[in-house]
Amino acid sequence: MLEGLRSIVLAMSDIGFLFCICPSIGIAGIGLGLLWRGLHRTRLIEGVPTSKVRSAAQGYTELVGMAKLIQDSQIVSPLSGRSCVWYDYTIQENVGMFSHKRLSVNSNSSDNLFVLEDDTGQCVIDPEGAEIQPSKTSIWYGNTAWPEHGPLGAYGILSLGHRYRYTERIIKPGDTLYAIGYFITQGTDYQGELKHDIGAILRAWKNDPQKMRSLDLNQDGNIDMQEWARARRSAEKEAIRERARRATIAVTHLLRASDEKSRPFILSTHLQNHLTRRFRIQAILGLSIFAGVGITSIWAVLTRLGSG
Repeated sequence: MLEGLRSIVLAMSDIGFLFCICPSIGIAGIGLGLLWRGLHRTRLIEGVPTSKVRSAAQGYTELVGMAKLIQDSQIVSPLSGRSCVWYDYTIQENVGMFSHKRLSVNSNSSDNLFVLEDDTGQCVIDPEGAEIQPSKTSIWYGNTAWPEHGPLGAYGILSLGHRYRYTERIIKPGDTLYAIGYFITQGTDYQGELKHDIGAILRAWKNDPQKMRSLDLNQDGNIDMQEWARARRSAEKEAIRERARRATIAVTHLLRASDEKSRPFILSTHLQNHLTRRFRIQAILGLSIFAGVGITSIWAVLTRLGSG
């Protein structure tokens, strides 16, 4: 078999060989991309510990809880009319009576905020930019560009003779939700150390000539040790007042996409072990493609070069 393949490679014209080898290199590149993506996501999911909403550190964080609607809000999937916290849908049209090829004619994805809740609190989820993997996918068929019924209606599972296919993915209220992304707290109840607030106030005063003149009680043009100690006490009082004001602001935790592209934003109704298993399979598939196609391509190039 190898000898027969070698004969084919050597019999090709230069243009014909390039025509075959270039797509092979591209396919090997896709395999390498799948390998890297699968391994990278597996390491991230396994390497970032699961946090509770109340005690989660600011930054890249992993949470697990229950998907819920924000109070007094309502999200409905436009395709089926079902209540959900997130949806996306695609409508495809068959191309030709006997063809299995389909053309996407309509699609949309929800960008509405919703909530992840655990036993310590709630975190608002901004799904924009997220890689979302819901466990619920519905597919049904019809003859109109917009479905006349939901996935449980007539002809819901029969494709024969129907012009359109409707695909809908949703996350419902009450679904278990795994989330990993960039966690920030607004109106925070985390105050940090008081000395940091005092230092920030004093630095701001140093950059304000009018304020510095008011601190110079004897107006000799210098802030002596006693005057600076008095200024520090004033800064401490101001910092405490500001902390008291911040304590009255409602705490809002938010999970969103990170600005770092190497840290993906993933939302899934699958559990963590299911996700890591899926990404490992993706990595194995990528390795198989890269090794198989890549090694074959390298062998073909070396065979051509060796024959010259």
